[in-house]
Amino acid sequence: MRLTYGVLLVVLFGGLLGCSSISVSSDYDQSAKFDNLRMYDWIPESEEKRGDPHMESSLVRSRIQKAVADELARKGYQKVTGTSDFYVTYHATVQEKLEVQSVPAGGYGRRRGGWGGTYTDVRQYEEGTLIIDVIDPVAKQLIWRGTGKGAVEWEDSPEKKTARINAAVQKILEQFPPKGK
Repeated sequence: MRLTYGVLLVVLFGGLLGCSSISVSSDYDQSAKFDNLRMYDWIPESEEKRGDPHMESSLVRSRIQKAVADELARKGYQKVTGTSDFYVTYHATVQEKLEVQSVPAGGYGRRRGGWGGTYTDVRQYEEGTLIIDVIDPVAKQLIWRGTGKGAVEWEDSPEKKTARINAAVQKILEQFPPKGK
């Protein structure tokens, strides 16, 4: 199931930072000139509904956009409307995952009884992925992509959701612009 905008951050960041860590990665166009980037604008959002109402709420969307805007401002980028050096957008997905672990049984009286051996622990959870894209407005080409993944927690307070989104966006955007570019 493909979700965008607020979906990812609520899912990704809501749970990512709560009970597990977020893993991040990035990729970029090696020919892009990142040192010339100063001003950005958002790619206009589509009003089309994309699925899970948890992720598509205007509350989540505004949290994500504020987190991205705050982090870009902290890095010295200015938000403008109209002519800009780059566009920003984001996408989100959620997937069901299984975590399977073999755990030593230890001593007598443990699961399955007896000494030694192992038992298998299975945990089902949802994993959210947040993708933040930076696009060249003239060539209309992707020049940088940052990705964060982590477990999702749906049952958090608005304050915790905001804090998790902020932390996830910060961790993803630590890699923007690429070092030495």
